[in-house]
Amino acid sequence: MLLIKTPTSIDEQASAKTLVLTARKFLSEDTVLQRTDFEIREIPLEYLPEGTADFNIDGKILSHSLEKGEILFTKDLRGGKSEPKVMLTMQTDALGISQGDKVAVMVTKDNNTLTLLDNLQVEQLAEDNYSDNRLVVVAAKENEAQAINLLKPKADLVVIPSTGGLRAVEDPLLAAQNLLQEKTTKSRKVEVIEGGEVTWYDID
Repeated sequence: MLLIKTPTSIDEQASAKTLVLTARKFLSEDTVLQRTDFEIREIPLEYLPEGTADFNIDGKILSHSLEKGEILFTKDLRGGKSEPKVMLTMQTDALGISQGDKVAVMVTKDNNTLTLLDNLQVEQLAEDNYSDNRLVVVAAKENEAQAINLLKPKADLVVIPSTGGLRAVEDPLLAAQNLLQEKTTKSRKVEVIEGGEVTWYDID
């Protein structure tokens, strides 16, 4: 815990500074934090918002994403407790993925590609008996697992190593449902015969 001396004069207050942790890079929600993820920055004490996190952050979990350079606050931490996870098995042809790594899931349908999920923990790797790809078992939230299972038979899913800076959708299940929506309405036409010629006109 960082101890801060309280300034006793106006001049001392104007020059007083303190130390905070700032993100070295973009950190996505549910990242298990390490001290090396952050830099120590010195800022004027008068500009310091309340509730900054102390430096004992190893193993704590980020409750939402942080941009590069953002200050880490106590409210940004889950206190080491994560939401219940569902084990999900997916194929990947990406090289260099190991147990414990973080991966992202990209989805493509009808030339529309988006980052569905990012920062998923790889729990296990196995060989796929039916292809040259490998199987990765990842820990996902319930709505993330539902999104994957919804898309599996109808879209192309690609598992890649996470860069930590991908912009995943906020609601994966809603994004999956929207991606699968197809236009079912068709314009109605009317047949008009003039002078022996047949012409079709849209009436919608």
